[in-house]
Amino acid sequence: MSVMKIWYSLYTLKPQAGKSPPRRSQVGALGTSADQVKEDNRNREGALLRILWADGCLGYSDCFPWPEYGDRGVTEELHQLAKGRLSPLLEQSFWLARRDGVARKEKRHLLRKLPRVKNSLLILDVASFNEDLLGDAKRVGFTSAKVKVGNDPDKEFALIDRLIRMLGFTVRLDFNSKGTFDGVQKFLERFQPAIKPFIEYIEDPFPFDPVDWREINRLVPLALDWEWRSVNWERFVVEAPFKVIIIKPARQDVPSAIELMNRHGLRMVITSSLDHPVGIMHAAAVAGEAKKTFPNKLLDCGCFTHLAYQANEFAKLLPRQGPYISETPGYGVGFDEALGKCQWVELAVPKS
Repeated sequence: MSVMKIWYSLYTLKPQAGKSPPRRSQVGALGTSADQVKEDNRNREGALLRILWADGCLGYSDCFPWPEYGDRGVTEELHQLAKGRLSPLLEQSFWLARRDGVARKEKRHLLRKLPRVKNSLLILDVASFNEDLLGDAKRVGFTSAKVKVGNDPDKEFALIDRLIRMLGFTVRLDFNSKGTFDGVQKFLERFQPAIKPFIEYIEDPFPFDPVDWREINRLVPLALDWEWRSVNWERFVVEAPFKVIIIKPARQDVPSAIELMNRHGLRMVITSSLDHPVGIMHAAAVAGEAKKTFPNKLLDCGCFTHLAYQANEFAKLLPRQGPYISETPGYGVGFDEALGKCQWVELAVPKS
């Protein structure tokens, strides 16, 4: 189906400032910012897209590059789009916008009639650990937590041990590929045998190496996230050296990722890309569809990432019920009123 018109609206996401813990109303993400966000504490730039197809479908999506991981900046992404060149990131933006457009044409929200998907508690900075906040999280229904690790092992170990012993949480550890084989092993050795079963998985422990990952995977299940780009799937004749794949609809071809999950007997987690609330709602909708189709293969998901940033108009409209994200006002991904207030700039559609 050919595209008739494309508009974009640039935006800036500003990291939560300061080191003070978030308010209790922000339970869902604890800390000032995620590792990627706080790495240099700079603002993050992206663009919302509005795309009109020849059949009248008008859909919205997000384009949120991570130049640190090899993406072109948003200005260059738009420049290449004007020339008709779609990066993998933009291909996903188009795929998601089309889903949104079809839902809007059918006057339905993308979450409607889908099962609710539980999200994990996201702990982004152990220095912001606050027992009251964690107690609140337990009371509103969170049962799992993802902790960014690899910066302060002593504090991280103490927090994880407390999450498991005091709250009965299952815990996911995310090294963001910053660890080493020896370092991850030593960190795991600190946990008593009775505690280790509550470590659900370790995400990207260090740069992908099939031999070393397989060794750690025998100790604690591993999850593949950003290291996805380094994996040669055809090499896994018997089994993959990890148990879980992280699927980011903003960045990965979802049907292909799910096919790989099924082929290799894995489980999955759907997450946002620490992007705009429009991207978060798209991820939540994909998670709902995954739960409906593969209820036994979907773990708690990771769509509570908007609290890493200062609240914008969209974030204020994002409804939360404990660990669940619910429908926003409108059709498709919702946000109809906020989208109507955006400043849209038309992009010249390349001639075929």
